[in-house]
Amino acid sequence: MAAGAVPVVANSGGSAAIVTNNKNGLLAKPFDAKDFLRQTLYLISHPEEQRRLHEAGIEYAKQYDWEKMLARFFDLYTRIRRDGA
Repeated sequence: MAAGAVPVVANSGGSAAIVTNNKNGLLAKPFDAKDFLRQTLYLISHPEEQRRLHEAGIEYAKQYDWEKMLARFFDLYTRIRRDGA
């Protein structure tokens, strides 16, 4: 997503936790090559939809820049130290 590609990923595992179907990418049935092909052909034949998903993916990826990730990590570490958890 950060590179601008619209992801077509299996609806399982870590990929499904990142991609929300028809919001920032497309989900295909796991182990179903025909469904991956169908989803990919859909993107190719619907450039407006591809553009919309591309833009949403870029926005989603922005929340994972290093500064934001390190700030979240530091905040978590601080809370753990403070709360004694």
